[in-house]
Amino acid sequence: DVLLAQELNNLAFEEREGINEEIHGVRSLAVIESAQLVQDALLSFENLIRSRIQQEQALPGSDLLISLYLQAQQLGYALIHQPSFRVGFLRAEFFRIPNAVERFLQHLKLLHDVLGEQAFRERPLTLSNMSVRESKLLREGSFQVVLGRRDRFGRRIAGVFDQYGGPNYTLEAKFRVARYILMAAAEDEETQKKGLVFFFYQMDSSSMVFHDEQEQVMFSRLFESVPLRVSALHMCLPDDASPQILQVKHRAMRSFGPVARVRARFHVGTHSVVQSSIETFGISSDVLPLSNTGGLKTQNHLKWIGMRRLREDAIFRVAGRDGIAGSNHPAQHLSFSWIECPGLYDVLLGRGKPKMNHVGNVAMRAIVMSKVNQYISATKQERIDIIEEVLLEIRASGGRFLKEDQNMHGYWSEVDVETARQKVGIFFRDIRSNTGPKASAAKK
Repeated sequence: DVLLAQELNNLAFEEREGINEEIHGVRSLAVIESAQLVQDALLSFENLIRSRIQQEQALPGSDLLISLYLQAQQLGYALIHQPSFRVGFLRAEFFRIPNAVERFLQHLKLLHDVLGEQAFRERPLTLSNMSVRESKLLREGSFQVVLGRRDRFGRRIAGVFDQYGGPNYTLEAKFRVARYILMAAAEDEETQKKGLVFFFYQMDSSSMVFHDEQEQVMFSRLFESVPLRVSALHMCLPDDASPQILQVKHRAMRSFGPVARVRARFHVGTHSVVQSSIETFGISSDVLPLSNTGGLKTQNHLKWIGMRRLREDAIFRVAGRDGIAGSNHPAQHLSFSWIECPGLYDVLLGRGKPKMNHVGNVAMRAIVMSKVNQYISATKQERIDIIEEVLLEIRASGGRFLKEDQNMHGYWSEVDVETARQKVGIFFRDIRSNTGPKASAAKK
């Protein structure tokens, strides 16, 4: 508490207010991007890397981080050159180039410190190259990304919802699985921009989220170096002042650096009290993978693993198929256009309350309602034009029309334009039938 208070006091009033509003999902502190801004930032990123390489070559041993970068490059770690990888570090550091490069290099150092040179030799961790123990740890679901749901601000949600791993798992296994999950969350562009909402949910005072200082330090370095920032951190604890819980709180807070720590909010009490507190931050109580009594649910997490396997099978070649043993090169894509988690303003086709209450569906109904009188009195061609106007408004907000495909383990796909037109037309007809003269007479 003292540490957090000191770090908050070091911030200007405007900074504290901005962080508080971002935690609540009221506004984002992310930089407003343009294609030119991203292109210029990537060029500056590369130029700074080259400048540091020149300095290291002029004075060998003066920049150990760049030495590691050169080692990774020599060993064929192709990921370090990919713009899609680098831009995550830029977004995580609000496009401050020196900070982004430092975060990027610290991530390489962490990989090397935990996994050694092998981290740069093998391709990125996937389900197919996890060890049996790593796969088991992942499937336990204590650390997971919430499947298919976002907070009201459009951010993905992840967290440690139970004791993570326990003493029977090595530090290396815990690191590789945690990094796999965070890197999966970082694939979502909207979350890269707005940040990740992260939970530490420790309601059982008989167990520990983290077991020792070494594990705590590893997590701290991981969260401070992945290409994804934490924009809201929720610490959920029982109303218990026992030394055990105080130690949990201490270790969990130390697992984040100052940038994430000042975004921490505490929720203390019974499971139901904590759930009610969380809802004030725009996170529905049914989003978290927890039962009514606080027990861990893994059904959606196991479904997420199945979805990841489909994606990875499509994106990565079988090891060695491109002639490079232990290849770390992404495959030439078998096209994979499926969507794991709908965006905030996407319109979801299908029945059911979750789809009907999705932000994009609510927004579409509002647009339709604003044009319904115009639609009722319009000619056939004018109605076609009005439907096109609705589609344009939805696309302008970044929305798409998506349909869930159970044959693809629950992935979503974008429907064609004609299907989207039909969906909007049905909305107009439904509203017309509920508001027209016949409907009014029936109510009387």
